Amino acid sequence: MQKVKFSLLGGILVACCLGGAMVSCDALDGWDDLSVSSASGSIDGYQYVDMGLSVKWARYNVGTSKPEGFGAYFAWGETSEKSVYSEENSETTGLALVGVGGTNRDAATVNWGSSWRLPTVDEFWELIDNCSLKWVELDEDNEGYVFTSKVNGNSIYLPAAGGWSNSVELVGNGYYWSADCSTKGDTHYVNAAALDFIEDEEDWLNNIKRYRGLTIRPVTE
Repeated sequence: MQKVKFSLLGGILVACCLGGAMVSCDALDGWDDLSVSSASGSIDGYQYVDMGLSVKWARYNVGTSKPEGFGAYFAWGETSEKSVYSEENSETTGLALVGVGGTNRDAATVNWGSSWRLPTVDEFWELIDNCSLKWVELDEDNEGYVFTSKVNGNSIYLPAAGGWSNSVELVGNGYYWSADCSTKGDTHYVNAAALDFIEDEEDWLNNIKRYRGLTIRPVTE
């Protein structure tokens, strides 16, 4: 698989999901037989897809309104973007936080409203365990997984939008913050749990340094 480099807010391309029906994207170069679900509804102006699971998943990342958009990048427990993501300017490294879901340190809640929050580790696992997955490449600058629910057939796309460490771009992987401090409940207070994937190399949930800038896919009850 080709490794690609992304700009800070890059990859917002032509939307392939319009209106109120399933829209096939296979007419666009690189979207091999891909179809993704339209919105099941919206809350506070932000669309969600009902995957038949315990929570509803946002149709796109914080910082974009396109399912294929990368959106904004946040350090864990912070609610706005930065020009540099470093341990020195981290607001939460060393703080005794085991979770930030639904609090004033949750970027989904602060930016989208109280109905939205970061997903937990368990909710990420629920999504993974109850979906079939397909890796798609929109073009050389946009690739990722389509998660299709085994419960009701609805689907969402999570682009591999990369991330930031200091001023260095992390390329190729999909990184999405969870609300939790750790995949295993450790209390070192320097890491937080995040979804971590690349084609054919799904680590899925890893502990990542809190200061790094990663993307966010919110959930709602």
